[in-house]
Amino acid sequence: MKIEQFIRKLNNTELNNQNTNDAYIRISTDIQNSVPSDFFDELDSNVINVINKKTREKVDNWVRYQYYPSNNEFRVVNLSSIYKSYGATSGDYVYLEKIQNEYGTHYEIYIKTYPKLCLKYSKSNKAFEILNESEVLKMSILKKRLILIFEGVEIDSKIDFSHSKKKRIDSPTESRYYSIDNLPSNFFNLIKRDSFVEVSERGSKFYINVMNSWSFNRFTK
Repeated sequence: MKIEQFIRKLNNTELNNQNTNDAYIRISTDIQNSVPSDFFDELDSNVINVINKKTREKVDNWVRYQYYPSNNEFRVVNLSSIYKSYGATSGDYVYLEKIQNEYGTHYEIYIKTYPKLCLKYSKSNKAFEILNESEVLKMSILKKRLILIFEGVEIDSKIDFSHSKKKRIDSPTESRYYSIDNLPSNFFNLIKRDSFVEVSERGSKFYINVMNSWSFNRFTK
């Protein structure tokens, strides 16, 4: 069995948390240039079986790869039912797998969910936006001293509110930005345009990392 696997770390817009018209995966130019074209081109649940791995059933919606001229971007669309079945939040990973075996080819979609603080760094604001504030409240790590571990080094730090600001003039609400104390310069050097910053708890210790927004793998079973 041959498996091609695309993994994407989800943001609020893709999850439809900001009242967009759909839940989807944005396929950036970088992804298009790196992933074989047939992986996305053949994704159409009206033509090929697309399975929600949690329910082991075919998706009800018309899941497909589509170009949106108004946004000048490609997307995998109609993923609301899958996201809802897993209770996905920002920073969770969606797995899209193209599976080829002796019976033919089909796709499977599933989500990896786990507790974490998921952030995006804004260079213009020199601060972090928390993407999953409701989930973060359960972790109780804001506004108090804590030790963050980055690349094996312990950092005496604190995550605290910095300021609110609209991202654009026409934005309906202000976004909330947070500071993280004592992060080293090499941490910020790792942050790219699509990077996520993540704080997770493992064995009563908190780890902070810069995470890539996507990856693509091939393997056989």
